[in-house]
Formats: sequence, C-alpha cells, structure tokens
Amino acid sequence: MPIRTTGFRIAKILGIPIYLDASWLLIFGWITYQLSKIVLPQMYSKWTPAQYWSVGVLTSLLFFGSVLFHELAHSVVALYYKIPVHSITLFIFGGIARIGKEPSKPIQEFNIAVAGPVASFFLAGLFGAMLLLLPSDQNIGALSKILGGSNFILAIFNLAPGFPLDGGRIFRAIVWGITKDFSRATLIAGSSGRVVAYALMGIGGYEVFYKNDWFSGLWLGVIGLYLLNAAQQSIAQMTIRDALAGLHASDVMSHEVPTIDGHITLEEYGAEVLRTGRRCHLVLSGDRLVGMMNVHMLNAVPRP
Repeated sequence: MPIRTTGFRIAKILGIPIYLDASWLLIFGWITYQLSKIVLPQMYSKWTPAQYWSVGVLTSLLFFGSVLFHELAHSVVALYYKIPVHSITLFIFGGIARIGKEPSKPIQEFNIAVAGPVASFFLAGLFGAMLLLLPSDQNIGALSKILGGSNFILAIFNLAPGFPLDGGRIFRAIVWGITKDFSRATLIAGSSGRVVAYALMGIGGYEVFYKNDWFSGLWLGVIGLYLLNAAQQSIAQMTIRDALAGLHASDVMSHEVPTIDGHITLEEYGAEVLRTGRRCHLVLSGDRLVGMMNVHMLNAVPRP
C-alpha cells in the first residue's frame, strides 16, 4: 500500500521521493529574512541590499540542503540494511525520513541513527575548511561561517538522548543491546524524550519570563511540545504493540456471523439492522453464500 505523504514532491534521490511540507515555506522565509536583514548586515556593514538578500537566500537554501543531506545519511544506511525508505519530507522543524520498518538489530538502529549527526559534523568541517581556504572572499566567508556553525549545532542538538531525536534512537539502541528487549528500550528512550522535551520547554519559559526573549522562548517551547508529543506517541504505540503481541484475528473475531436471505427487500433489511444493531450481514441464497450487505451500501441506494 502506498504511503500518503503531505506536501509537494520536488525531487527523487536514490529512489527516495523528496517532499516539501507547506510549513517549510514559513521557516525558509523567516530564516532568509533574519539572515538578510539582521545577521549579514551585522557581519558586513558595507554590503549592498542585493548582496545581503542574494547571500541570505543562498545560505537558507544550502541550510535546508544540509538538513536533506542529514536525512539522506539516515536513509542510505537504512537501505544498506534492506530497510525501505518511503520518503523524506522537509518541514518547519527540519526534516524526517519515513523508514518502512524498525531495524531488526540494535547495531542497525545505532548505525542508522548516528549517520545523521556524522553527516552534519562532516558538513560543519567542510564549511570550516572553505572558510580557511578562502579567507578573502566575503561571500563564501559569510556562507561558510553560518552553515558551518548551524550544521555543528544541528549535530549536537540531534545527539540529545531524547527519543525520537537521533540521540534518543542511539540511546534506545544501546539499551536494546544491553537488555535484549526492544519494547523496554523504546519505553526507556521515550521517557528520556519526555525529559528532554520538558527541559526545552523550561528553557523556553526562562527565555520568555527572565530574559524577555519571546521569540526564542516560544520557539523552544513549540519544539519541546513537538518532541513531547512524539515521545508520548512512541510509548503509546509500544504499549499497544505489547498488548497485541501473540494475538491472532481468531482470538478477537466475532463468532456470531449475522446472515440475511438474498430475497428480502431493502426495507426489510433496514428493519433488521435497526432490530439487531448489526451493520454488516452475509447474504445467503439457500445454503450458499452469495455476497455481503452493509449499511453503507443501503445508504448508497438512490431514493426516488
């Protein structure tokens, strides 16, 4: 069954569809504005407005290219382990690779998770080298300083041991390897994710009420809420998975199969539904099964 992905498709890399969520446009516009109107003018006061905006737009595009590179690193390792990758989506909080299934071994989980931060550290080093090799070029210097720093911060932030961040997945892989219990490891990593989320919200509150930095504080709070929701969902999914483990369809199916005669009228069928409360019936002709009838089909019949 195809995986439904929000956003619009912009490319396909290594067989993986790349999507942009609508929220990406907001963060792209905000980062470009901040760079062009605040950051770059503080770094180079003699540039022209056209230079500020051109370097700002290019830096923003390369930043999200760095995020895509980070997610592709996860995806390449997943594909190496024969784990399908359905898509990569860039959105307001960065990027997400939709991997088709959970890794089967702790070492697979560890390597897939660590690949993203390693890729970001690599880009940080690459942009740092550009800064050293071309110190006289202000355009490349500005771009390299910003992208080198942002990729380093991206790697460090993602290494925080809170699920579903990369660090949380690395933490889960380590606990999984020690305990040999994937469910327990997921619950522990999910709990650490809640701690990280509450910490971000606490720092955000401090920024708002003690430093009067409303934007940074609210942004940290929103990220914290996003991580908290993701961590709670992972815990809930694992709880349901454990509850259903070992069960088969035959364990929960209804043993009373409602049937109707194929010759009854639709009015009589409606009365039978109201009487029994059953919304789906097998249709018999004598002792032979000939089909199925339900309330949806009944309601779809045109009225005169």
